Order: sequence, then C-alpha cells, then structure tokens
Amino acid sequence: WGPLILGHAHPSIVEILQTTAEKEGPLVLVMEDTHWYDPISLALIEQFSRSFEDYPILVQLLYRPEFNDPFAAQLGDRYTLIHLQPFQPAETREMIAGLLETDNPPESLIDPVKEKSKGNPFYIGEIVRKLREDGKLVPVSGRPSTPTTTTQITPARAAGNSPTAVRWELTSGDIEVPDTLTGVIMRRVDKLARPVK
Repeated sequence: WGPLILGHAHPSIVEILQTTAEKEGPLVLVMEDTHWYDPISLALIEQFSRSFEDYPILVQLLYRPEFNDPFAAQLGDRYTLIHLQPFQPAETREMIAGLLETDNPPESLIDPVKEKSKGNPFYIGEIVRKLREDGKLVPVSGRPSTPTTTTQITPARAAGNSPTAVRWELTSGDIEVPDTLTGVIMRRVDKLARPVK
C-alpha cells in the first residue's frame, strides 16, 4: 500500500474486481483495522469506492470508534455509517452462556467478565477460553465441545437450546484477567512453542 501501488497497480486491481463482480455476482471487500491505515491507503480506499459506483461491490470498513473517519464527507450518500455498540450486561451473559453451552453459567464468572471485557465480544470469548485452558473453569456435568473461535457458536449450541446443557464451576475464586485485550492475546502467545512464536 504505497505510492507505487496507488499510481500503477490501482487500475489493474479495480479492473479485476469490476470484471469479477460483473461475471460472478456481488462482491464484498472487507478492510479490517482501518484505524491503523496510513493516508495513502485511505486515499486508495476512497478511489476504489468511487470506481465501484456502477458495480455490485460493497466496501466494508471496520474501525474503532475513535477513528477520524474521512469517508462520510468524501463519498456522501454512497457511504453508510453503522455504529456497533458494546454488549449490554444481558448480552454479555447470553454470550457466556452460549460459549459454555448452558443456561446457567456460574454467577461468580459473570461480573468479572463484564467488567474486564467492557462489552467487547472478542474479549469475552478470549477470557472464557483462557479460564477453560487454565483449568479454572471446568465442567461438572455434561460434555462440552471445544470451538476454536467464538464465531463457532451456533443457534443449536446457544444457551438453553443445547440438547445436553453443561454445568460449570470455577475452581478458584481468584479470577486473574488481563486489563487489556492485548494482555489476553499475549498470554496465549506466551504458551506457544518457541518456533511457533
């Protein structure tokens, strides 16, 4: 994403995407962590969006609330802003229940997770995963599955709908949860073998 790409590769990329959309149907381009993009990358996205005006192409930008979004002014009515609000306490509880495949997650687990996660669903999932991996949250009845990501929660496994709901308990009253999402991720990285790190 530099001047060379912006000046030379941009037309080719646009043409490929336009042709694909025409031949194969609508496309969705997802740009994650836009808040970290440099000005040249942001300018490229804006040019992309203008080039796709007559094609079935949706450009989706994901960024943090503090990002100073330039696209509303640049793209006008072709741009729609959707604010995703943090989970409310009831939604946090529902997600925990879904992750644990139970309609009764341990009450002593709910408040610490709510406080630390601030309603961030990814953080909620990582906290619950860490507690399970550390042996601090264990099943005492039922047989839980082991999803690798929080997105693998299906309606059939959501709270109250699992055919064999699992009952859990905390093995320690001391729940140590990192204060930041980075802390959660770094603890997971620290457990990896050196070559993987």
